[in-house]
Amino acid sequence: MNAETVETGSERQSNTANAGRQHSPITPWDRFGWLMAVIWLCFLAFPIVDLIDRSGSEKILGLAATGTFAIIYVIGFVRFPFTHPTQRIQTVTLLMLIVVAGIAAIPLGPQAVTFLPFITAFGVYYQPLRRAIILSATWLTLAIVTISITDTWQLYGIVAGIVLLVGLATFIPRWLDSQQQAFNALERQYALSTERERMARDVHDVLGHSLTVIAVKAELAGRLLEVSPQKAGKEVEAIESLSREALSEIRATVAGLRVSRLEDELENAAGVLPGAGVKLEVEGAAEDVDPRLRLATGWILREAITNVVRHSHATTCTVELATNRIAITDDGVGLDNTGEDDQVEALANGQANTSTGLQGLQERVASSGGELTITNVIAGGTRVEANW
Repeated sequence: MNAETVETGSERQSNTANAGRQHSPITPWDRFGWLMAVIWLCFLAFPIVDLIDRSGSEKILGLAATGTFAIIYVIGFVRFPFTHPTQRIQTVTLLMLIVVAGIAAIPLGPQAVTFLPFITAFGVYYQPLRRAIILSATWLTLAIVTISITDTWQLYGIVAGIVLLVGLATFIPRWLDSQQQAFNALERQYALSTERERMARDVHDVLGHSLTVIAVKAELAGRLLEVSPQKAGKEVEAIESLSREALSEIRATVAGLRVSRLEDELENAAGVLPGAGVKLEVEGAAEDVDPRLRLATGWILREAITNVVRHSHATTCTVELATNRIAITDDGVGLDNTGEDDQVEALANGQANTSTGLQGLQERVASSGGELTITNVIAGGTRVEANW
């Protein structure tokens, strides 16, 4: 997204943005910013003094038009920050100011150029930025042409300078505001993208682990069906329980409430690995790990155990726990059966097509300030290690 997009958005987009702001807190600028615009109304004293010295219809028409102009101008700057009107209403209000200023020009003549700085400021604040620039240039041109035709540079030449200064003074904060809006929009998109990635990673970890365990239990139940129907029935009950647990975990994950506790993952590993024919050996205890790292180590253990059950064809899995470290080692086939270092490195960096879970681990460990290494064991197998 660039500034151009923000500047020239459609009326519908502007309305949407205004609608969203209605529920935002009132800022000090919303409350007192109108003073910066209204204070300049003191310059209308010059045409008013001139009109007071006149008589008849010119005086009445001029004073009425000047008063109406001031009222519309003040209402716009005072109320718009709170009411957040549509772009159409803002444009209509600007047109009203232009029409009233035109009526005031009937008795005032070239002195009516004193209204142009106010029209310029209102246009910059309440029109799309590109349109505001074009309008400001138009008012500056009109002031120069009017003063030149009437040869009143000595009297009103300063007004042309004021129109230019007002345009610049109001354009700069308006441009900065548009840049801030563009930045905020990008920041919101980034936050949303990050949250989506986190959610996808959590769902992958939860489902990957749970479905792997269910598959192992189902396979075991199938083998036991003819040998020991009673044990097969217990496995089926375990599958049902795991399915309900997985459903609850998914619901909790979507709600953003799920945490993976290291103690629970150690218990789950002790229940899952024997069913897959893998012996579990644990060196250390969950209490040995820094409490600040137990959430991250729990996720690492879950994903590593899932990969052991799915891919390793291992007979033994060793979990090592220390204050700032966790390591999971198996004696299976390793990351690949060719032993090529580049493929090992690709998996370690989450670049291989089959490394979605490992890539998720990389992101989790990195976000917690640690470093994850995934290597082949020389004697055979895989070692997943995280250090902080």
